[in-house]
Amino acid sequence: MKFFGKLLLFATCCLLSIKAYSGVEKFEEDVKKMNSEIKNLRTVQLNGNSEIKQIITSIKDRLTKFKKSEVNLHDMNGLGKIEQMKVRAERYGFERELRLKISQDINKIDEVIETIAKSETTIVNLKEKIDNKVSIIELLKNNEKSNENSELDLKPSEIRYYTVQKRDTIANISDLPEVYGDSERWLDIYSVNKDKISKKGADVMISKGVELIIPNDDIAKQFKKY
Repeated sequence: MKFFGKLLLFATCCLLSIKAYSGVEKFEEDVKKMNSEIKNLRTVQLNGNSEIKQIITSIKDRLTKFKKSEVNLHDMNGLGKIEQMKVRAERYGFERELRLKISQDINKIDEVIETIAKSETTIVNLKEKIDNKVSIIELLKNNEKSNENSELDLKPSEIRYYTVQKRDTIANISDLPEVYGDSERWLDIYSVNKDKISKKGADVMISKGVELIIPNDDIAKQFKKY
């Protein structure tokens, strides 16, 4: 019986330890995924820049050929009128085709530039989210290492969460009795959940199903240092 008692105690300690670190591990996994996404977006940007260079080279080649065809127009002294007309018709046809292709190339460059710009905006947003999560991770880890001397008495297992409902705003959530019962504390929620909230504001609506961290007084106070 003593053996089973010790085994039960050991298992309980393990479960508590897993629960305590689950918050940190979740944030670290999120950071890892976002860094991977940034890496993929950087690859998209590199490929886009390479594609633009290829298109510009292609345009230059076409313009060079067009200039050569222009020179050929001045070298028609030995040709009859019909032959000259054919050469001019071919040259003008080539010019029309050239204009069309260059127009298509320019449109393609615009599309690639837009893709690169969008990916850069996404990267900036992801970096902000990463900074936010890294700050939380540092808080949790630092507190775990110096729990007795720390000003912040925080354990990952004590983190509260709220799942956003339809038409929820930050202020509405903050005003709920089970949250703060005070709509003025919406900024405490925003400061810890910047990666999940599109912009700052009490009346900003959040997508249904998003899981928000609800910081207690100590967490909110400490987090403002970051």
